[in-house]
Formats: sequence, C-alpha cells, structure tokens
Amino acid sequence: MASAAKTTNDELLMRLRSAGDSSEVMARLWENNQGLIRMIVHNVTGLTEREEGFEDMVQQSYFGFASAAESYDPASGVEFSTYAANRVKWSLCRYYERNGYTVRVPAYMRRRIRDCAERKRQMEAETGRILMRLWGVTISRSWMVMRSRRCCRDAGGVSKAGDGEHGKLRGR
Repeated sequence: MASAAKTTNDELLMRLRSAGDSSEVMARLWENNQGLIRMIVHNVTGLTEREEGFEDMVQQSYFGFASAAESYDPASGVEFSTYAANRVKWSLCRYYERNGYTVRVPAYMRRRIRDCAERKRQMEAETGRILMRLWGVTISRSWMVMRSRRCCRDAGGVSKAGDGEHGKLRGR
C-alpha cells in the first residue's frame, strides 16, 4: 500500500469508489490537491492567502471538489486535476452569483479616491470663484440666480439665458 504522501489521485479515487467509509480517503484527496485548490481560489477571487476571505473561499471550493470526486469518470480521458479544477471554478462562480460579489478596495486606493474627491471639490469651488470674478457676479447675486433657476425648474418652466436674472417661465 502506498503512503499517504505518495498516493496518486487515481488511486485515491479508486479507493473512494470502493470504500464504505470514504471520509478518510476524501480527506487525503483534498489534502493532495490543496496547491491546485489554492491556486484556483486565487485566480478566481484575486485574494492572496494572507487576505481575509481566502480560507472561506477555499472551504467553499470543497463543494465543487467533492462533486468532481463523485462524478469523475476515468474513462473520459481527462485527468482528475483538470476535471476538478473546472468544477471548483464553477462552484466558486455559482457561489458569487448566489451571494453577490464583495468588492474589496485596498486602503491605499480608498485614500486615492478620497484625495481625488477632495481635489475635485476644491477645483469646482476655485473654478466657480474664477468664473464669478470674470463675469462680475457677486456671491449674493449668484445665490439669487441659483434660487430663481431652482424655482423655475420646480414650477416646470425653463430658464432662458439672456432673460435677466430670473429667466422666464415657459410652457405655462
């Protein structure tokens, strides 16, 4: 009998089919393929082994792996590792379809997003001040124009440029 470390997938699958209590054989098969499983989890999810959620996805991939072990046909001419890899990928994809995608945004990217939003606010404020200076509009007058446009929009009218500060109501 071959040792646990040298037992091949094919040998374990044959024992799995003939064994009455298959939990030990399935555990060995799972352990023999941990490198493959972890690579698939990384490729499908983008998580590394140190990131939160990686081990959860490895556990989730067990369902696809167990399904592959039960339904694998050696006569198909496909190696078990290839067959299992596809079943694990499908299992992970179905999991994400059922439970939604968790988008993990790294801390450095969250900082960049915050910085960009702040710069955008600063640029909009500065641009608005420059345009008001160019047009000779005071801040109080600009607020009055914005209020009148809002009133026109709320009343269903459209403000026309060149109709004075408040514009005209159309369509009423």
